Amino acid sequence: MHTGKEPLLSAEQMADYVKEVLPPIKEDVSEEYLDKWWRAYRYLFAEDYQDPRQLITKMKFDNFGHPGLEDEQFTFKEQINVLVILDVSGSMANEINGKSMMDIAKDSIKDFTASLPNEANVGLRVYGHEGARTGKTPEQSCEISELVYEIQPINASEFNSVIDPFIPTGWTPIGLSLEQAKEDFANFPGETNTNFVYIVSDGAETCGGDPAGAAKELAESDIQSIVNVIGFNVDIEGQSHLREIAEAGGGIYTNAGDEEQLNEVFEQAKRMVEMWKEWKTGAKKDVMEQKKDQTIDLLKFSSNWMQKNADEEVSLRDVLSVLRQEDFITSNAHSFFSEKRTERWNLYREIDKNSFPELMDELEENYREIQIQIDEVYQDNVGDE
Repeated sequence: MHTGKEPLLSAEQMADYVKEVLPPIKEDVSEEYLDKWWRAYRYLFAEDYQDPRQLITKMKFDNFGHPGLEDEQFTFKEQINVLVILDVSGSMANEINGKSMMDIAKDSIKDFTASLPNEANVGLRVYGHEGARTGKTPEQSCEISELVYEIQPINASEFNSVIDPFIPTGWTPIGLSLEQAKEDFANFPGETNTNFVYIVSDGAETCGGDPAGAAKELAESDIQSIVNVIGFNVDIEGQSHLREIAEAGGGIYTNAGDEEQLNEVFEQAKRMVEMWKEWKTGAKKDVMEQKKDQTIDLLKFSSNWMQKNADEEVSLRDVLSVLRQEDFITSNAHSFFSEKRTERWNLYREIDKNSFPELMDELEENYREIQIQIDEVYQDNVGDE
């Protein structure tokens, strides 16, 4: 029951819905009980807030490979290689809107790899494809990660025939997969290759490995790979673990909750690779136009965030008032929830207050550095048009 969707409901109608799903509070109860009741109540009205970090992610994607970037790891080379590491663990059998997460991931990966420039090489590594179903113990499953499609110019039909048969089965040895990915890139040194890794996983490491450490080692090796992680329908704790892997690997973490969002993430990744092709042919992007677009995005973010906060606050307040008037909750409970409501309002205002200037400062700093260096570095990397 999100309040921003049509048709709009009155406070009385929303209160009736609350009474259908939450128990009344007719007498004094513990603070712990009130807190749990509040969390459930708050969830009924929760708006879909955009994560400020996703804006940072988008900015990094937009800037990636730009001639003004100093780090050699993030400068496009003559050849680009993409290794997809796919989670085939048992939990990928879970369904979203009637379709298994495994099938959603397969379809998105096939579309992504087929749409890459012809010059790009593609590889596929999997883990979690061995387990009880194939006669392997959890310990054995944790010791298996396999390069099933070597890094090479992609043949879509061959690639699809390789990825299609996999069935969610075992455990999640992300660390092992990243350790073995170093061998996958053995013939593609970072000096002349831009090497991308895209991990698609619905959860964190479950085999006791050190994926962040392995990602860091891979990024700092002579391969200079950039380890990106796509969290697919991952809980908050899992997102934190997966984000650590991406950060350690010098890459970007993005979260996708369903098929549409996963496709959007891969579309974003595709644009990153297309930028390599543009760079290689000497294309020079209009920096100020890009900055203008990103500034508009930031302004929209702040405006939308505060509007959602205001809408949610009104709904929470008005419905609580109706519930109290109808003696569905006690006076003490109403006071407790009102305090919680105020805390939530202030928290979300503070997030916007802090996030927006930080995002704008990062945007300004990115482009300030690029403007200073772009001509010199572009000349060094590409030469005259």
